[in-house]
Amino acid sequence: CDVVEVIPEGNYDYNANNYKIGADQINSINANPDKASSYPAVKPVSIDLAQYSTVIVATPLWHARMASNIQALLFQYGGQMAGKRVGLIASSHSSGISGVESDAQRLVPEGDFTKSLWINWSNHSNRSGLIKSWLEIEKLDE
Repeated sequence: CDVVEVIPEGNYDYNANNYKIGADQINSINANPDKASSYPAVKPVSIDLAQYSTVIVATPLWHARMASNIQALLFQYGGQMAGKRVGLIASSHSSGISGVESDAQRLVPEGDFTKSLWINWSNHSNRSGLIKSWLEIEKLDE
């Protein structure tokens, strides 16, 4: 598969100040989710989504939501994912992933979503096996 890494513009230390930067970005998106200026700037990526029938989005959970940088990418490209199978992998310590799923459905409204995979602290040590099984069950490994 091809992998696209989403990298923020600028030098952010998301671990600083008790994750204040990430929280501020999530709050900005939540306040105005339809405005491009609500999303953080990310470095340009080269994606030709026309060549894919399936897209897997892997993201950490930030403040019960999809990471702001991943939301920024999907804000730009979500419309191009209409009709494509979309798999979500979310990692968190313990919070559930319903916020990530609702963000994805908002940003990719016409995506054909599979069952999501949640990797948390209790199953983290088996993440490779979980991902492999999920890919097979959801038929994303074809």
